[in-house]
Amino acid sequence: MRSRKHFDLLMRVTAIPGIFVLAGMGIVRPDLAPTTAGHPTRAATSYLKVQGTWPVGYTLRRQITVTTGPTTPVNGYQGYTVRITGFDSASEIAAGEMRADGNDLRVFYWDGASWIDVPRIVTGINTADTHIIFQCQAGIPASSSDANYYMYYGNAGAGLPPAVTRTNVYLWQDDFSTDPFSGVGRYTLARAVDVHGNRYRAPSYSAAGQNVRFNTNDNFGSDMYISDPGFSNGEQDVLITVDQLSDRTWPTNGTNVIVARLSAINTSSTHLYAHYSAGSYPNSPAMAWDTWTNGERNALGGSAVPTAYWSLNQARTWALAVFGTTARFWDDGDIDTEPWFGTEAPLLTGTTPAPQFGYVGVVPAQARGWWDNLIVRRYTEPEPAMALGAEEGMFADMNIAKSVNPAGIQTPGTELTYTIAISNLGNTDALSVVVADTLPTQVDFRVGSVVSNLPPGVSVTVDYSNDGGATWTYVPVSGGCGAAASYDRCVRNIRWTLLNDLSPLAPDNAGTLEFVAIIQ
Repeated sequence: MRSRKHFDLLMRVTAIPGIFVLAGMGIVRPDLAPTTAGHPTRAATSYLKVQGTWPVGYTLRRQITVTTGPTTPVNGYQGYTVRITGFDSASEIAAGEMRADGNDLRVFYWDGASWIDVPRIVTGINTADTHIIFQCQAGIPASSSDANYYMYYGNAGAGLPPAVTRTNVYLWQDDFSTDPFSGVGRYTLARAVDVHGNRYRAPSYSAAGQNVRFNTNDNFGSDMYISDPGFSNGEQDVLITVDQLSDRTWPTNGTNVIVARLSAINTSSTHLYAHYSAGSYPNSPAMAWDTWTNGERNALGGSAVPTAYWSLNQARTWALAVFGTTARFWDDGDIDTEPWFGTEAPLLTGTTPAPQFGYVGVVPAQARGWWDNLIVRRYTEPEPAMALGAEEGMFADMNIAKSVNPAGIQTPGTELTYTIAISNLGNTDALSVVVADTLPTQVDFRVGSVVSNLPPGVSVTVDYSNDGGATWTYVPVSGGCGAAASYDRCVRNIRWTLLNDLSPLAPDNAGTLEFVAIIQ
């Protein structure tokens, strides 16, 4: 169980003849209250300010270090999608240190001058294996590290995280929740790869299924290629994943293809594709280089041994990685929502010619079914390693000490000057600081004796109570409750409320509060 130090309560015993006087005090923090588990709970509003290099409102963080391998992908690591796994958000939520909806679970990048709230996808919130997926915000040299990323949480007042778009977490992601072919379509529909026959039948959109449907019939293809100008024909080292289901073929050898590095559309062009059939097709699955004018499988880059076929009426995730002169193909056998396959053995590995930039797409042929969840991210091997540092907290740490002068045993009629020293030893501003002190019953408060010595810009209000702190509206008067002139025996409690935040930075992190009382 983690412990959080928020403030100290220091107590001093003052001896008076014949009496044992306990001079105690506390600090009331309305936004920090102990729970039965010993963890703090936080109010619904943020109570932190920017201090040092922390974003507004966050109380906890863990540093993220991204370490690259010796091989840099074309276009580098800026924009490379990385993933944290194994984060136990369930424990944080149970401890009251993270919102149950995970909206305060953020990735921030420090660019040397300011914090960038990085768009991220979080899966598995409130589990022991939460994943956080985001893009690198800056390039990283080969075999180097960037430790300027931080996972922040513990902000009950956090707003919505940055919106995820098709291109700000992955190079491309499309769940087909909207029609990809309406208006300015997201895909180019054209026959560019010769798989079966020489005819083309365009795919269609299913609003009910939120996926792309194809029904090619015999010797037709239904190519579609990403046409987004920020992505098309600008990448060559990528991993592509897509979900697929087919429920029939024409006649028996329906084939589905993932295409990469297509140099041009509607013209003779080279490309690489992973070719996977439903049955009765040799070398399935296979990697092939082709130009559509030269016919199918112009050059075989590798095939699975023994031949393997996919089954009808079974939704599966397929993945094609193309990097340098290597290609790999995975058949996940199930729907996988994240494009990571490093722990799974590829169904086949192939060799490609010299790398080239190119379009990415999918091609069903002689089959009927659907595509869904098309994702493309940059890829190389080994992939960047992700390290999550220890949890750090940002809290005000209030230290309070009380002293009396003169100290030791004193006789009745002696005036005692009580000094309460407060200091913020934490790493963020202390807000809503309230210090309350209880006077022993054997002393009388001297009217007008309160003195506050606080840092510049920090003001304070002082309240008094004559009923043990039930109310704070009492105004001290000379001779109150039978005391001598200039003293008030009715005052039993004094409360100081700081109207401004107390900085953690010396010398503005400390002050004293004083008052005088006389021994009866």
